[in-house]
Amino acid sequence: MVRLAFGIKHIKLLIRPNPAKLLFVLVASLIPVTFSHARQMPSSTAASEVFDWKGLQWNVTNGSIAGVVKASPSNVFVDQNGYLHLKISKRGRAITAAEVFSRNDFGFGTYQWQIQGQIDHMNPAIVLGLFLYGPAHRIGADGQNELDIEFSKWRKHLCRGHCNADIAIYPASPKLDRTEDNFQIKLHRKAFTTARLQWTPTRVTVTIMRGLQPIGKNKDVLHTWTFAPRDHRARIPQQALPIGMNLWCFRKTPSREQEVVIQDFQFVPE
Repeated sequence: MVRLAFGIKHIKLLIRPNPAKLLFVLVASLIPVTFSHARQMPSSTAASEVFDWKGLQWNVTNGSIAGVVKASPSNVFVDQNGYLHLKISKRGRAITAAEVFSRNDFGFGTYQWQIQGQIDHMNPAIVLGLFLYGPAHRIGADGQNELDIEFSKWRKHLCRGHCNADIAIYPASPKLDRTEDNFQIKLHRKAFTTARLQWTPTRVTVTIMRGLQPIGKNKDVLHTWTFAPRDHRARIPQQALPIGMNLWCFRKTPSREQEVVIQDFQFVPE
């Protein structure tokens, strides 16, 4: 696939909690349709560059990220229901995207997002990223210590236009290349998708399912892929990493605004 590297502001790490004592729940509600009149709800609170949500502190990227436009904190806000919104917005000719990172690092375990919306039919230039990214906390350089689930057609550059999702694993060692799996999902007009990432020291398994599936249950599987190399210490990240979520533009901007609504996320330590 064709992919642009992340450009992230350095973020100071404050806390590294014990993963064995953590359990958070995060459900992503995606609105992949275009929004010609999208706006914040009157009771919404726009996020500053650091904000509290779901019992965690989050950093909002202000400036360069992956893609052809920069991220703006004005595209991140929490509504009256406590849901987190990520937007690609237009202000005159200016277009900006959205990105957030947890201030804490998280280790081996199961990460699960539940997504509402037609993510198999998004604008071809839009990328929804759900991932772990070490360089945001100076854990390795760009191209290292990263686990990605991405939904995008990459402007039809992925599988010559036949794929709309991918998984990418960036190694712990700087001497190795990433490993990726590109695939297609078809929701058949269903509005819900579950994306699950299971990370252990020796393997990474990603499962994409139709509907909202609880952790521990595999049902209506659209795609599953396991990466279990012999040299796992070099090819699979071995350190706790921050969680990232972003909505960005690959090589081209959409004609209308886009928005993702994230209600909850679930992390269960190994």
